[in-house]
Amino acid sequence: KGEFTGLQRIYLNDEMSLKRDIAQNKKIIGNLGNGFVNLVDSEEADSVVIGEGIETVLSLYLILERDETIDVSRTAVYANLSATNIPELPERFKTIFVARDNDEAGEKYTSNIKAKYKDREVIVPELPEEYNDFNDLFLAEGG
Repeated sequence: KGEFTGLQRIYLNDEMSLKRDIAQNKKIIGNLGNGFVNLVDSEEADSVVIGEGIETVLSLYLILERDETIDVSRTAVYANLSATNIPELPERFKTIFVARDNDEAGEKYTSNIKAKYKDREVIVPELPEEYNDFNDLFLAEGG
């Protein structure tokens, strides 16, 4: 269903547990073009977690999964790899969970998502200010 437009390389440390400690540990090759990385999905999904990074969106998904009031069995997970890349989401997603980063780019990204998808329910879960993103929060809570 999707179309290949590019790829992202992430350079990991020797243990493959963290990003390598080098100046540029990620590189996108190709064109993002309003696309996204589809990490979790099904035809029945009517909500989606979206955000900039792969680790961030997966972490928010796992945090939501722990919340007994939220059923994530019908939730897709997409990473759009850049705060400036606002993806074209399928109409079937009536609810959008935004995994924003705690920085200026994350605030702008959230505003752009809300403006683009004003006809849908956009939920921005609370991220305590001491964390840069939901991956930091997830790891601090024990992963």
